[in-house]
Parts: sequence; C-alpha cells; structure tokens
Amino acid sequence: MNKKFVIPAFLLCTLLIAGVLSFYAVQNSAKKPTARNLLSSQMDALSDQEKYTYQEQIAALIKTSDFSKCDAIADPLYKTVCVNNIALGLAKGSGDISFCQKIDNKLLPIEECERQVILEQSMAREDATICKQTKNQKLQEDCENSFYMQLAVKKNDVSLCDKTREDQQEYCQNNFYVVTKDFMGNSTSFDCSVLEGKDEKSDCEKLKSFDGKKGNIQCFSEIKSSLFLSYCQTWYER
Repeated sequence: MNKKFVIPAFLLCTLLIAGVLSFYAVQNSAKKPTARNLLSSQMDALSDQEKYTYQEQIAALIKTSDFSKCDAIADPLYKTVCVNNIALGLAKGSGDISFCQKIDNKLLPIEECERQVILEQSMAREDATICKQTKNQKLQEDCENSFYMQLAVKKNDVSLCDKTREDQQEYCQNNFYVVTKDFMGNSTSFDCSVLEGKDEKSDCEKLKSFDGKKGNIQCFSEIKSSLFLSYCQTWYER
C-alpha cells in the first residue's frame, strides 16, 4: 500500500512558522533563504519510504517534549527537525523564549521563533513589555509596533496607533480601517476616504474595481502602497 507524504503539511508548516506574523515579519523573512528550500534539497538523497518513516518517528517524539528522544533519529537532518519542533512547541506553550535557543538557526531562525512567541504572548496578555524579552533590538521594535497595530483592531480603538513609531502610525491607522471595516469581504461599500495617503486612497479605489484574472494582473502592476500590495496575493486566492 502506498503511503501518503505529510512532510509539507506537518513539518514544513511548523518550520516556517506559518500564520499571523505581522507586516514586519513578512518584510524580514523575504531577505532570508527559506527553510523549505534548505530542507527540500537535503531530503533529495532519501527514498520515499525513508522520508515517511522519519516523519512518523518524529511525530511521536515531538509529543514527548523531550529533546533527548530526538537522539534516536539516525538521520542528522530529521534529528534537527525533531529538536526544532520540540523547542518551538515548548517556547510557544510556555511563553519562554529561552527555548528558542535550542533551535538550529538554519532550518528555522531563532529570531522567527522569538518573534512568534513574543507577539503571541504580548497580545494574549495585552502587555507590550513582553516585547523586551528578546535581546534583539530590531525585533523588540517590530514587536512593539505590531503589538499596537493588532491591539487597536482587538480593542476597536484607532487611537492606539498613536503609540506606534511615528513613521508607522499612518500604516497602523489605515490597517485598522481596512480590517475593522472588512475591506476584504465588503470592498464595494468600503469608504476609501477614511484612509490616509494619496497612494492608499487611489489603491483602495482601484482594488474595488478589479475583478477576476484581469484584476490579478492589475493588482500587482498598478498597486503602489505597501498596505494594499500585501492584500493582492490574498485577495485573488480567495
């Protein structure tokens, strides 16, 4: 019986820290080689059966949350995957970013582990000081700005954008209206005049008129603002 591969759904999604990571995380991740490419290239030497066997072995070991259990894996790559997954799981589950130091920093950057943990914890506790748990100054700043952007939406209070860095306040305010007024789900009735910035208002009106495949081409060739460029891919994959 042929066995179905689960590596993209199980391991890679965890390694790449999929999910909501904020505008800043997307910007930073674009500058780095992806874990997907590194993992795929090193997996080529293994047979399909070997890959499946390692996946099943790792799935069971991760549930133990015991790093020493990963020593039972013969393949160095999959052993690293095992350690990374346990470290990320413990960091997220406990809110303790010190577990991120166990990560190899190649398949999964330590910075991305810390980013996800402090963003999730700061929002869960509504406490921006959690952003300072990391020693990475840039990550602290990104976390604090992302924190107020998300908190503004959560509290339905656009004035919280005033607490973000000055050069991010306009983006925060525009993002607030686009999210809370459900631009994605109700674009035709969205009032573009509430947005700040010439490009943002123009892009808003353009996106309201785009449709189908033709719209997809227009979206990436005509949209100028970072706010709405981030919507283009999602917009046409719905």
